Amino acid sequence: MAGIGIICKGFLLTTNCSVHNRRTFSDMFAKRDPHQGLITVCNHDSVVDDPVIWEAALRTGQLFNPDKMRWTIGASEICFKTRAHSLFFSIGRVISVTRGEGVYQKGMDQAIQCLNGGSWVNIFPEGRVNYDDNLLPRFKWGVGRLAYEPEITPIILPVYHKGLSEIQPSGKALPRVGKSLDILIGEPLYVAEYVKKAKEDGIEVYTVYKTITDLVEVELEKLETQYYNSIKINY
Repeated sequence: MAGIGIICKGFLLTTNCSVHNRRTFSDMFAKRDPHQGLITVCNHDSVVDDPVIWEAALRTGQLFNPDKMRWTIGASEICFKTRAHSLFFSIGRVISVTRGEGVYQKGMDQAIQCLNGGSWVNIFPEGRVNYDDNLLPRFKWGVGRLAYEPEITPIILPVYHKGLSEIQPSGKALPRVGKSLDILIGEPLYVAEYVKKAKEDGIEVYTVYKTITDLVEVELEKLETQYYNSIKINY
């Protein structure tokens, strides 16, 4: 994984890349309780969002700490359609899920196990690459389950980025240089008290999933608004 990271960092030198609030991300990566998982929640702008956004946000030295690197959820029909794909993405810590099978499937169980071990798991709650340049679509509830079920409630970190669909357009084999990429790291969301109370009060799990997902969606929409109001206007 470090090799891919170095390649990505090398390519990013050909772009105008800015990471906003990097320190928060770095603290979540390196300084959180080792028993507490981290869920990053990102919009899905292109097929290369992961790993590029993480190689941009991480310091070079952090790439050489494989035990701390993220697990990410990927569609089985894209990332695992051949034996070679399966090997490549498995080595890259991609967890296979089948779109349309809902929040209760083996891949989601595996992601929860990773969080129980204090690992970092990334999820794209849109469930697909969003090629529409308009507002974010409604989120899937998978992030709600990932936050609710681990033994220690994970920290949720929203991340919004823009520019990778211009760097790696759909259907193009090679990335384009000289483009802009902005990555906005939000503030961490701590939902442990809500989850504890929901369990004590016996609130139906789908209600909890939806509440957490809605909270995450609102935070990503705030980052999106920040991008359009404060960053894009300066280009």
